[in-house]
Amino acid sequence: MRSKLLQNWVLPPSWLRFLIIIILVLGLFFRFVNLDRKIYWMDETYTSLRISGYTEAEVAQQLLESQILSLQNLHQYQRINSEKSIVDTVKGLATEEPQLAPLYFILVRFWAQMFGDSVAAIRSFSAFLSVLALPCIYWLCLELFESSLVGWLACALLVISPFQLVYAQEARQYSLWTVAILLSSASLLRAIRINTWRSWGLYAVTVAVGVYSHLFFVLVAIAQAIYVFFINNYRWNKALKGYLLSSIVGIIAFSPWIVVILTNYKQALTMTAAQDTKTSLLYFLKSWLGNLSRNFIDTGFSSGSPFAVPWYHLVLPSLSILVITALVIYSLYFLARDSPKRAWLFIFLLIGFTSLVIIIPDLILGRRTSVTGRYMIPSYLGIQLSVSYLLGSKINPTLLSNRFHQFWKLILLALLTSGVISCVIISQSQTWWNNLTDTHNRQLAQIINQTSNPLVIQEIDSAPPRYNVFNLISLSYLLNPEVKFKFIPKNTTTKIPPKFSNIFFMAPSHVLQSGIEIDYQTKIEPIDGNPETRLWKLIKP
Repeated sequence: MRSKLLQNWVLPPSWLRFLIIIILVLGLFFRFVNLDRKIYWMDETYTSLRISGYTEAEVAQQLLESQILSLQNLHQYQRINSEKSIVDTVKGLATEEPQLAPLYFILVRFWAQMFGDSVAAIRSFSAFLSVLALPCIYWLCLELFESSLVGWLACALLVISPFQLVYAQEARQYSLWTVAILLSSASLLRAIRINTWRSWGLYAVTVAVGVYSHLFFVLVAIAQAIYVFFINNYRWNKALKGYLLSSIVGIIAFSPWIVVILTNYKQALTMTAAQDTKTSLLYFLKSWLGNLSRNFIDTGFSSGSPFAVPWYHLVLPSLSILVITALVIYSLYFLARDSPKRAWLFIFLLIGFTSLVIIIPDLILGRRTSVTGRYMIPSYLGIQLSVSYLLGSKINPTLLSNRFHQFWKLILLALLTSGVISCVIISQSQTWWNNLTDTHNRQLAQIINQTSNPLVIQEIDSAPPRYNVFNLISLSYLLNPEVKFKFIPKNTTTKIPPKFSNIFFMAPSHVLQSGIEIDYQTKIEPIDGNPETRLWKLIKP
């Protein structure tokens, strides 16, 4: 049964269609512009590692066996090569990162074989996937609300969402996961509506794609299961039968990777281990609301912003968070009050279930998974659907007085404008909040590049994860070709090659520091006097 507000709608008015087309063009432009401007941060270097087919263990072994390496030598572990195949990519994931579903890494390797393995080329695959999300969210809106207008608005808000743009330009699997969530949701609603075996077969395929794109898709699948049982009033019928069979097919398709996870579960736990810390509720609230507002406005509340001034950091973030939070809360109220049950129940489960399953353990155990925005993508998509429905309903001139009609037009224009401005700033910035852990690499690279004949020495941990190595590889993308590298085992000392004018060390251990002091009667000191600094330099006697 159609919503009373939307049952007579066909297409948006001409002025809105024109505006949305402009927004779509801008959003697509922002996705592909300056793809190599931001630092290729550590997580992305792991993506390139999987593309190369090498394992982390192989890289560590070969780096230790080498004497002095050039930038080209180091980057061979970030490039497509004839010695490794797609099978090596899957094996590397299975043995070292089984918690990562393999579909994205398989697809991006094929993409790299066709378009190259440069930073811009690898990131362009995520940008391409993010474009595919637009027809998916449009289709989902048609299934939920039977409204082309809401679908157009959802596309506009998604394409200039600052949060979506950030991950559309990152060489990780989150754009693929976004597409999988939207596609499976739309196909599920279609299967419930037409209830044919072919439609349920399509849904089974989308479930398999979803779980192979990101393991957290399981939360989306469970939310969808709850929805199907509720919407069918727990009655055994053809729709419920079709859903169960399609879900079983999806699970069977994913069973090979389930075996991989069970076989290497200790490695998966190692790679996902998080330090339990006492975290205040205020910190959680600040992070949750801050991430929520980034879906609509994000002009850089971090050191990467071109507006890095105290008053800006204090006033604008707080104001935008309050406004966006109020808008979202009202949109959820309006959705529950005015949309059909099949619409509000689906969106509420997509938002509530997928977020609470992450938030509750965080509050109990002191973990911080829920403050990392990328894990909350299903909830954010549900929120954007809710806001799109609110705006689509409110700007219908046949339903409201002219005064309120104009007010909601202004709200829509404000959201679109803030999104465009945010995208402009993000596209021009060299760092952003998603890679703040590697923000200082630019400053470190400048210091090293300004010296003559430099050598960088890095210790390698005896066991994975060897984040220090891949942090250095991230840094290496900013270094001049003249810089050379040497790798040594952790907590050991080393001979200093005499032919280099400037010797740098990356976060040296106490054993290495004392060994240099004893063997060479000199010291290595942090470049800025702070012992927590990663970059240290040999003080020549």
